Amino acid sequence: MFIINSVTKITRDIDGEALIIECNVSNPSGDDTFDAKHAYRESDPHGLSPVIKQWLIDHPDFPIDPYVPLTPPTPEEIRSAMPSLSSRQFWLAALEIGITKAIVQDKIRSLGMAPLDEARMITELIEATTFERTNPFLAELTGLFSLPPADLDILWTWASAL
Repeated sequence: MFIINSVTKITRDIDGEALIIECNVSNPSGDDTFDAKHAYRESDPHGLSPVIKQWLIDHPDFPIDPYVPLTPPTPEEIRSAMPSLSSRQFWLAALEIGITKAIVQDKIRSLGMAPLDEARMITELIEATTFERTNPFLAELTGLFSLPPADLDILWTWASAL
C-alpha cells in the first residue's frame, strides 16, 4: 500500500466523474518516493485509489479545481513548433507549386528595394541551408506569391517528411 506524502492539486476531469490528483507518494518504508498524477474514481478499488479515497475523507476542505478545457494553439504557436526544413526540402516543396530560386530572385529584384536589403533578402531566402517557418522573410515571400499562410503550413508539413 502507498502513502500519500502531499497533494499539490486536485482537478475535476472532463466528464466530472473523476478527479485528477497530483501528489507525492511513497511506499510504506519510505524508500521510494515519486510524484504521481492519478485519475481517481470513487468506485475504483485498485492501485492508489483506496489511499486517495481515505486522504479525501481526511481532507474534506482541500480545494478541487473545475475542469478547464485546453486552449487550442494559435496558428503562430503551431508555426513556431514546425520543424526546420533543409534547403533541399524547402526548394523541393517550392517546386511542387511551381516556384524556383530564379523566380524568387526575380520577384525580389522587382520590388525595388535598397541594394543591401535586396541582398539580405536574397541571401535569407535563396542561400540559406535551413529554413524556419517563422522567418519574417518567408512571410514576405508568401505575400509576393499570394500564398495563404495556411497553404504554406500544409506544404511545410508535407516537405518536412521529404
